[in-house]
Amino acid sequence: MKLYPRVASEAYAGGFPKDFTVSLWNGTTWVEVASRKNYSATAEALTLTFDECDYRALRIHATKLDNVD
Repeated sequence: MKLYPRVASEAYAGGFPKDFTVSLWNGTTWVEVASRKNYSATAEALTLTFDECDYRALRIHATKLDNVD
């Protein structure tokens, strides 16, 4: 999975989550598949990999955001 920041310039990706989890819904409960703490976003996409699965929804839960211009 690739997460792309809002890019204001090549060197700045403001507003991207610094602390967050990525979870998948299996029809009963959310299953956490990735997390980051104090992540420093760049203008490039963040690639997260996890096992192939058959889930119904994806949730990105951000608990801390980078500054936004």
